[in-house]
Amino acid sequence: MKEFQVLRSLGLASWAALRYGLEENWVSFEDVSTYAADVLAEEREDADDRAVRLAVYDFEGKEESLDLCSQLEKMKNENECPGKILKKWILAKLIAIDRNWGDPEEKASELDVNYAMLGYQEEMLLDHQERVNFHSSCNTYGTGHYNEVILSVDMASPLDEARRLINELSEELSVRRDC
Repeated sequence: MKEFQVLRSLGLASWAALRYGLEENWVSFEDVSTYAADVLAEEREDADDRAVRLAVYDFEGKEESLDLCSQLEKMKNENECPGKILKKWILAKLIAIDRNWGDPEEKASELDVNYAMLGYQEEMLLDHQERVNFHSSCNTYGTGHYNEVILSVDMASPLDEARRLINELSEELSVRRDC
């Protein structure tokens, strides 16, 4: 299952999340079109021509689709902070990895790739009070600076950390999961 589909299944999809994913190249134009068509089906009386344009691919590339998503985001008063949107995407990516990869080594490898792609976000760390880098499945140790002190932390396995983070973010974002 793709990440944006996970967002939708969790009830976390929005124009803001779609725009963020489009900016980061995490969603395709097909995802944009499908989401726009579904929103139009739900809001028949309030159909907006910008959503129609997105649903039928009536836009000139990424920049125009971003602009249309931004306009719809403002129109729907989706005033989510970027940090919350990023947390939604982190949750969706972790759940997608958990669902799509069966082999623990493949999951750990995919987690490493996604942690790097997301820039080692603080939300993905075991201890939020200290800034450390998440260690990879190769058992390297993270170091970071906190109050001018260098820390060395041996953290849980990537799979255990991912499960912990899925639970934490699900609770924080008020997501009910059946997994």
